[in-house]
Amino acid sequence: MKILITGANGLISQKIILHELEAGSFEIIATSKSIPREKIKNARLHYERFDITDEIRGKEIFEHYKPDFVINTAAVTQADDCELNTSLCWAVNSSAIPILLELCREYNSFFIQFSTDFVFSGDDGPYGEDDVPMPVSKYGASKFEAEKMVAQSGIEWAIVRTILVYGFSPSLKRKNLVIWVIDSLKAGEKIKVICDQIRTPTLAEDVASGCAMIIRKKQKGIFHIGGKDTLSPYQMAVETAKYFALDEYLLEKVVTSDFPQPAKRPLRTGLLIDKAQKLLGYEPHSFREGLEIIEKQIIGTQRQ
Repeated sequence: MKILITGANGLISQKIILHELEAGSFEIIATSKSIPREKIKNARLHYERFDITDEIRGKEIFEHYKPDFVINTAAVTQADDCELNTSLCWAVNSSAIPILLELCREYNSFFIQFSTDFVFSGDDGPYGEDDVPMPVSKYGASKFEAEKMVAQSGIEWAIVRTILVYGFSPSLKRKNLVIWVIDSLKAGEKIKVICDQIRTPTLAEDVASGCAMIIRKKQKGIFHIGGKDTLSPYQMAVETAKYFALDEYLLEKVVTSDFPQPAKRPLRTGLLIDKAQKLLGYEPHSFREGLEIIEKQIIGTQRQ
């Protein structure tokens, strides 16, 4: 059995790869626009260059590997980038989806599309899978458009909505909130952190675990794979500072209106995970448990 993963340089996809290599069940094809310099050496892991907007390259890869499952994590995920470069946002997040869906139809692959809490307005969260999306940004709109195409595709599919994913990887290209806070406070930098946006932050390992459960149960539909705790980014930052014994007085509490950004953010989202708990057996870590895992990973990297 084979799993093809797009966007393989991202945090979520890296954790999925590690999870599946440890589980030892699948052959994995890790695809991305660029091959990482430090590749994991494993006989069951293959790296391939693949821009998901390139239909010809997609046909070559699918014909060669014939994947049983396809996990699409490739996306323009920075909301401000989507607002400032709409054409790129829609090309990657929406227009490329029919290419992947058609390939999955041809090769009978089960398709898993990653999405986001940003498909919701943020007016009345937390949200369940049956709540009606009303995105307030181009990023959210592009991901919702992708969801609709997947749901109407007629192939076997699942949609995984995630929210404020955090975690550690030595090859991380872009810092998530927790790593940004750790690095900034260690450097003695003062940072501004939003206090009026509410989320259910999710450890990347939990996302990988939830995705693996969908694969093994071949469970179809939309699933919210979120965290256990409801926190604002500022609360996350304070808890991170306390856990790592860093100076929390370097944290400045700000509200969204004090911090103008090109893309509007939904203020109160949060993802209800009852469905994933019931159908998948999904149980995420608490935020503190997530910090404990990150600490062990950082220490382990420093010893290498």
